[in-house]
Amino acid sequence: MTFLELPEGGEEIPLTDREAAVIAARDALIAAAQDRTRTIRARMTEIARRVGLDGIDLTSENWIGFFQDLEKMEDTSDENLARLMTGICDGVVPRTEEAPRAFEIPGEQALVYFLYRYLAHSEDAEDFRARVGFALLGTGMLLDLWRLFVTETDPRDREQTLVEHARRFSQEVEYSEENVERILHALRLEIRDRDRAAISSFSARKR
Repeated sequence: MTFLELPEGGEEIPLTDREAAVIAARDALIAAAQDRTRTIRARMTEIARRVGLDGIDLTSENWIGFFQDLEKMEDTSDENLARLMTGICDGVVPRTEEAPRAFEIPGEQALVYFLYRYLAHSEDAEDFRARVGFALLGTGMLLDLWRLFVTETDPRDREQTLVEHARRFSQEVEYSEENVERILHALRLEIRDRDRAAISSFSARKR
């Protein structure tokens, strides 16, 4: 039997077999996210492969339009997304290049945070995969925003700028349950399309 131990002397709550399996799967992905023998982008690619998200485009370039349609708390958020799109199109934010070394540990911390916070609430296998997608998408978006804004900032202010963009992403996306659910719903649809395509491809090879 696996238990969830509450802080400050609270009673331990036994987990169901399904809950224990979800926690174990989450912890395995967190371990992969913390594998510093690989770059953060390589870790993200490996995590996507493990849960069957390879083949789904989780790049900022592909999702900026979707994020622009989400409910916003600050007008500058849309301006930042527009600048990010311009930066990608102009090559300022390369589509495939590894993140600068300065963003490796902050990227890891963001990825671990997203995985830890969201995966335990998974309702089923598809929802688990969508939540992993959310973690990868959020981390990738932050890495690209940092690349655009932090590298053009005075070195003395870079840490503050990095933290500010992480805070703003959390405020604009995570603080709105509607925004989170819209992203998860879109990811579930992407997963279903990906799985249908994989099944069709497999069936065609069998003929």
